Amino acid sequence: MIHDRYERINALSRAFGVIRQSADGLNVAVHCPNCHRSPTSDRTQKLKLAIRLDTGIYHCWICGIRGRSIANLIRRIGVDN
Repeated sequence: MIHDRYERINALSRAFGVIRQSADGLNVAVHCPNCHRSPTSDRTQKLKLAIRLDTGIYHCWICGIRGRSIANLIRRIGVDN
């Protein structure tokens, strides 16, 4: 289990590529792998999958995918590490 915020950010960066951290440092935004699979090309450019660093809860503001464990999303979608 990853406890350090810096380690979590590095792990998410390896899994999702580009990330953007919020001003308060509680959340990061990444490309949604669910939207990325859609044929609409404008969806792939947006960092709309919000992930809360302390709990791992995630939500995409475009496609609506959400859950309580980002590890489960990574396993289910098959994001390369």
